[in-house]
Amino acid sequence: MKKKRVRPPKTQIVPAPRSQLIIASLIFCGAITLMSLIVLRWCKIPLGQQFNYRYSELAELKTATGLWPIVVMLAPLALSAWCIARSKFRAVGLSLGMLCILLLALWTALAIPRPIRQHSVNLVSPSHDGAFVMEAHDIPSLPDYLRNFSQYIHRSVKSMGGTRILANPPGMTILAVWERRIFPVSHSWLTPVERYLIDKEGVDNDEATFMFGHGLRFGMILLLMWALSAPVAYLLGRQFMAPLGAALFALLVTFNPCTVHFSPGKDAAQLLTINAMLLAWFNGVRRDRIWATTLAGALLLVGAICGLIHFWIAIAALAASLWQSWSEGRFKRDVLKHVVAATVGFLLLALVIYFAWGWNSIGTLIATGRLYNKVKNTIGINEKLWFFIGLPIFLLFVTPALWTTLFLNFRNGLHDFASRFRRSSRTDLRNRQATANGARLFLCTAISMALSYTLGVSWELPRVWIAYLPLLFLATMIDVPLFRSANARAVKPILVIVTVSMLFTAIHWTLLDVRESEYRAILTNRAWY
Repeated sequence: MKKKRVRPPKTQIVPAPRSQLIIASLIFCGAITLMSLIVLRWCKIPLGQQFNYRYSELAELKTATGLWPIVVMLAPLALSAWCIARSKFRAVGLSLGMLCILLLALWTALAIPRPIRQHSVNLVSPSHDGAFVMEAHDIPSLPDYLRNFSQYIHRSVKSMGGTRILANPPGMTILAVWERRIFPVSHSWLTPVERYLIDKEGVDNDEATFMFGHGLRFGMILLLMWALSAPVAYLLGRQFMAPLGAALFALLVTFNPCTVHFSPGKDAAQLLTINAMLLAWFNGVRRDRIWATTLAGALLLVGAICGLIHFWIAIAALAASLWQSWSEGRFKRDVLKHVVAATVGFLLLALVIYFAWGWNSIGTLIATGRLYNKVKNTIGINEKLWFFIGLPIFLLFVTPALWTTLFLNFRNGLHDFASRFRRSSRTDLRNRQATANGARLFLCTAISMALSYTLGVSWELPRVWIAYLPLLFLATMIDVPLFRSANARAVKPILVIVTVSMLFTAIHWTLLDVRESEYRAILTNRAWY
């Protein structure tokens, strides 16, 4: 009789305790990033070439005056998390959380030294978002301007004072023109903004002051758009996660080093249109709602009129959704229904715009895209150098919360992560255990970022790639049980992530002067030129 061989027990992967993994990854990644910035600053190594992110020369002052509000804000955020985790108090918790995000947006605008002087640089300078304000000053008729936009953008970079108008569709210029129509400032009609500039800043009641007033109001609008992107981000997160996980998602996408350094500004404000587009798309695909995907197509056009990067975001979301539908055996239905619906929504809005203003918006987007190479060559960027330093510089702006959410996906080993790419079996679908789509979304987002990096912009990524933050956090959070089914037990680990992320963002903010507004407005006193 043969003896049965005793097989050695299979090696089992014992996942690390979740709390230890969260705390260790947050502290390690945050410390590595901040220490790298401090060492680079101490060695006087510039962050970039041509586009150089300056180190702040007012770091001590910003630390003394700007950090304490962030520490104070942690208490109401903790109360908000406690309420959101309990259905009875969820509405109160969400209201308190969104109020906190609004206060964080105000902190971003007002915590900097001499905020009015600094914003006057960014919001009137032709090399920053002030280019849209200055462009709006010379537009007597907006429909005529839009109809002839393809000819306007062929002006030289020297005559424009920068590439901001030439490299972007006219969406932000439209917003700046509307601001002027709503607030037609003159010598006889001043708003509180102009009165403040005249009384407190000592400027004259002239056209230059009116320009600064328009710039500051335009900045307020961009700041409000950025703050309003948070509740839309929450609704986007709720498509995949529990209320507490979605609230964390909204905070991380809205308040991080990239958005704080470039607010108020166009790129952070674009989170409103990006979040709205993604919300409509995923809501339509996941719940089989044609009207939602049609709306997503229309929102894609609205967003693209503000920034062409919306197309890169849409491509990543579309690829991930089609991959997921193929896995669940719904590929043909999704292709024929939702993709066509989104296309119809895009074209219908383009037709409405054309009949209302006589403006070929699609032709404008094509003309702006074709002009990219000309603008890039005019700037004089060393593309080979930026190909190697662009991504590392972006990583210095990444919040440790992103790395933590990514590491949580690998908590059960690489085999578990790889299994999420398999096609769902009939048993999975019958038992509602279809493979989650976070891994697929992450891969599609990474490919989209790689394509935009090699074919598009490899410099200024901390500003340009703000648009990718919703997809990145969605991809790394929706497969993690802590966020997908967060309950009262998840409050403590989520508060740890919130605390470290906010403190990291605030400290990061003290170290840099990325738009040189401190240098130009305070240290060299050039704010009013």
